[in-house]
Amino acid sequence: MNLFSLLFIFFFLPIAVIVYYALPGRFRNYALLAYSVLFLYFAMPMLLFLLALSTCFDYLLSFFVHNAEQASRGAKAAVLVVIVKDILLFAVLSLSGARGISFEQVGFTVYALCSISYIVDLYRYECDFERDFADFLLYNLMFWKLYTGPISSYDFMQASIKNRKLSPDNIITGVQSFVLGLFMKIVLADELQKALAAFHRSALQNPNMLSGVMTVIAATLWLFFNLWAFYNMARGLARIFGFAAEPDVSHPFRAKSVNEFLSKCMGTLSAFFRRYVYIPLGRLPIGGAISGEASSYVSILVSTAILGLCFSFTPPMLAFGLFLGIVICCERAFSKMRAGRLPGVLAVIVTNVIVCFSLSFFVSPSLGDWGTLMKAMFSFGNPASGDGLFAFQSYAVLIVLAALLSGYWLKALYEKIRKGRRLHPAWGLIGSGALLIVTTAFIIM
Repeated sequence: MNLFSLLFIFFFLPIAVIVYYALPGRFRNYALLAYSVLFLYFAMPMLLFLLALSTCFDYLLSFFVHNAEQASRGAKAAVLVVIVKDILLFAVLSLSGARGISFEQVGFTVYALCSISYIVDLYRYECDFERDFADFLLYNLMFWKLYTGPISSYDFMQASIKNRKLSPDNIITGVQSFVLGLFMKIVLADELQKALAAFHRSALQNPNMLSGVMTVIAATLWLFFNLWAFYNMARGLARIFGFAAEPDVSHPFRAKSVNEFLSKCMGTLSAFFRRYVYIPLGRLPIGGAISGEASSYVSILVSTAILGLCFSFTPPMLAFGLFLGIVICCERAFSKMRAGRLPGVLAVIVTNVIVCFSLSFFVSPSLGDWGTLMKAMFSFGNPASGDGLFAFQSYAVLIVLAALLSGYWLKALYEKIRKGRRLHPAWGLIGSGALLIVTTAFIIM
């Protein structure tokens, strides 16, 4: 079972919502925790076992950090133990898994980052200590956030966990957001994944420019719609159950720099690395031994390298992170020059080209495969192959449609119509119903 299975959509979720709203307020957290455990048991049983043990361990160490003196060696050691534990568990999970990025890896990454943010904030006295073990488990095991986030701090989530307001409007907007995300995942992202596989296979088997270029374009659109889909699904489920959700994806293709692109495409992940990696690195003694600007560049490179490894503990992902770091360092250096800033439209085009190229690392299982993909992208003597042309003919309409739907113009048009004509809420429900029918048909097929 997963968030986009028929079993979840038409059986698990409706029953969970009905029981949840029927229970008195003091029992709802326990019910939601039970739903999360049950969901993880059917969806990712190994991950459930790992998260349960890790959460118990974190809870015990959080007691120690809370009761220790501020900035004591014992508290620092406890924080370090949690960080090292999460890194080692992720490395083992990543290296022992199948090729590619699995939901288990992503789920543990989201958990680990939330775990680290809680223990660090507790050490810094930036969040309250959670005594209720059930609430602590709920924060770590919420089933809708373990796919791609958002990576919310406990300080942000505490208000919703302790006291949240339920209303019919939340259910309606939550269902609309969930159905929209479901449509993006099944109808767009999954179909784009098929296009990506076809172009990538052609580029590796018979290197040609068409397949190489279309591989990174398809990868960019696939990753965007995956992230946007899961964010909308997570936000929708959060609203249905009365929780707040931090903004995570916000039209990244309008970004004028790679740094801005990351903030718009992976908002909470980017904020995590800025708060817990980049800024602390600048305060380390080794950072002070380097000149101020050089220290910032080192911090950027280390932060983006770790960001890449968060997706998978492999050399291509490390290269992916380092490449982004180098580009961000160049952007930072050029921005200080009078002639270093590009005009708006040109800056957007250059940013999107760089991001597309960076995803050549993201889709490559090994550096050898990345080298072959580079050979294909720059095969000026072999512009296209038979299988590359066949893949292009099969998926060209999908690529164009996805590119159009990824733009900001659609949202701007909707907002203009909504404000101008004051659309009745029923139209939103009708639209969501139509999307659900189409999505269900795709799932069945």
